Amino acid sequence: MKHFFSLVAFFMLLAFSAQTHAQDVLGCTVIYAPNYNPEATVNDGSCTYDVVQLLSDGYCIGELVESGIFWQDFQGVSYEGGIIVYISSNEGKALICDEENLPGVYDWGCTGTPLGLPNSTWQGYNNTISIVTGGCPDYPNAAQ
Repeated sequence: MKHFFSLVAFFMLLAFSAQTHAQDVLGCTVIYAPNYNPEATVNDGSCTYDVVQLLSDGYCIGELVESGIFWQDFQGVSYEGGIIVYISSNEGKALICDEENLPGVYDWGCTGTPLGLPNSTWQGYNNTISIVTGGCPDYPNAAQ
């Protein structure tokens, strides 16, 4: 009898699971896309949006990534004086490289002067401030 109830519970769970998946609606789930479907529950990759236009309209990168826009759609886009190379989907932060190379070769940081910078990809702004103000502001370096 114990196995009977276990079997009934298993089939009820299986039926509930099948019913849940049957209710999935495929479509565009990104609210910033012109073809956004408010009834869609699963993003099927059909969204059409203009990342460049959204950024120029003042939307934040983190806000756009959080809405479901793929970070890869930002790669190569000009933004704030540079080109977006990578987006952290967890933090909504961007790695942006300069659009042109500066003449010469520059060290990153102060040669021979340890500054105790954190070893994190997403600390670029803080690292730059530490380098510029941390004991070698007159020494030409990439942070300047």
